[in-house]
Amino acid sequence: MNRPGAPSSPAAAPPSAAPPADPSLVDAAEAANSLGVDPASGLSSAAAAERLARAGRNRLDPAAQVPTWRKLLAQFADP
Repeated sequence: MNRPGAPSSPAAAPPSAAPPADPSLVDAAEAANSLGVDPASGLSSAAAAERLARAGRNRLDPAAQVPTWRKLLAQFADP
């Protein structure tokens, strides 16, 4: 039950134009547009530098390596 002046429930709100959670569900032009990039010309040097400063390098951290001693102990584990 809504009172006058009270915020409406989220279900009553109109759908927003938020991008989908999975970018693979949209075409490339729409994904580029949502990121503010022109696929034909790419980013300017200034825009690339700003994004690098804001988000950091585009890299994945390597997975943690299992120490040799733990691999050796795993050989004696009962399956």
